[in-house]
Amino acid sequence: MNKRNLISSVMTMLMPMFLFGQAVIEEKVETSIGGVVSDESNNPIVGANVIVEGTDLGSAADADGY
Repeated sequence: MNKRNLISSVMTMLMPMFLFGQAVIEEKVETSIGGVVSDESNNPIVGANVIVEGTDLGSAADADGY
């Protein structure tokens, strides 16, 4: 096998590892969002649903509005 074929074969075997490895790394990114859901009088809104726009991620506020 000449040098060009060897390099081509190695790249063909390694390319999927780089592609799939990147996808796994990106999925491990986590973000935290916090705050209090309150009305105009600054009273907590119990059970308010909070959804991150453009995703299916969300949560409900507890008795203190968190």
